[in-house]
Amino acid sequence: MASSTEIDAAKLATANSEDKDVKSFARHMMLDHTKLTVQLKMAAPHGVAVPKDNSDTAVLGSLRGLKGKAFDQAYISKVGVEGHKEAVAAFQKEIAEGQDAKLKKAAQDASRSEPRARSPCS
Repeated sequence: MASSTEIDAAKLATANSEDKDVKSFARHMMLDHTKLTVQLKMAAPHGVAVPKDNSDTAVLGSLRGLKGKAFDQAYISKVGVEGHKEAVAAFQKEIAEGQDAKLKKAAQDASRSEPRARSPCS
């Protein structure tokens, strides 16, 4: 769910932001989370269907009507900071509690690559 939300929010950022750093961050998030989604689908056990779009509609809804600086502030807070924390927590939970070796490895790989996304507010 976190990756799908990150991808959809990044698409909104490319349209609704006027800040080049926010747009650059969004492009990186879109690429990283698209790659992550493919990796997780490949690691999913046989017979487990990975949802195509299970984005957090509350997060996306809160961003949809915003433009410019108002959008940037909400996007950075809800996706860049809170979304990142949620994604890392999900990876850590899978690493600690997961039963499938492929999914645990995918979570470990994702956890290592997640910090590469640099927040536009840093």
